[in-house]
Amino acid sequence: MGRNWTDKHALGYKGTDAEAIKRTLQDLSNFLKAPFFDSIRLAGGTRTYNSATGQFEQVADLAGVIYGTYTPQIDQGASSNIAKTIETAMHVTQWGLVTVWTTLAVTAAGTAGSAITVTVPFTRHGDHDALDTVGDGMIYDASTTTRYKCGLEWASTTAVRFYSDASGNSFIGATPSFALASGDAIRFKAEYRIV
Repeated sequence: MGRNWTDKHALGYKGTDAEAIKRTLQDLSNFLKAPFFDSIRLAGGTRTYNSATGQFEQVADLAGVIYGTYTPQIDQGASSNIAKTIETAMHVTQWGLVTVWTTLAVTAAGTAGSAITVTVPFTRHGDHDALDTVGDGMIYDASTTTRYKCGLEWASTTAVRFYSDASGNSFIGATPSFALASGDAIRFKAEYRIV
């Protein structure tokens, strides 16, 4: 990122004054100017300042880790932003590497014969190739009680699609061809560079 902000910046604010700590963290938030940060945490602390809510939150000691949740979008062909229940959609970022865990319960229909894609929280780094395998997952088709164990590949700079040996040169949803429907599930873990 080319910017250098350290805990030494906070030394200007002495004592336990919550407002001073809030100003320090707000300064850090403004300094980073990074829209992908849901929360900011100084190393060694057990509280985080959530810039979205303006509140302090209690957290485990994760030394230097930035983490949060996101709202993924599922698409399949002409069906965009397919309705779902988000069971898990979280990310952890450290040193420009993000790890994403997502578990979705599908509650509406997709379009058969089209690849299934799901968005991730941040745009991939330009060094990533579209064919990079960035994770693995599982798609459950309730109509046939079939689980498709799959790898993840980039569908765009902000979305992944799912492939398996059985899908040949296509992607799950296209080969094998089926439409997502209520009762289906999508689970995956992805890891990729953002800076």
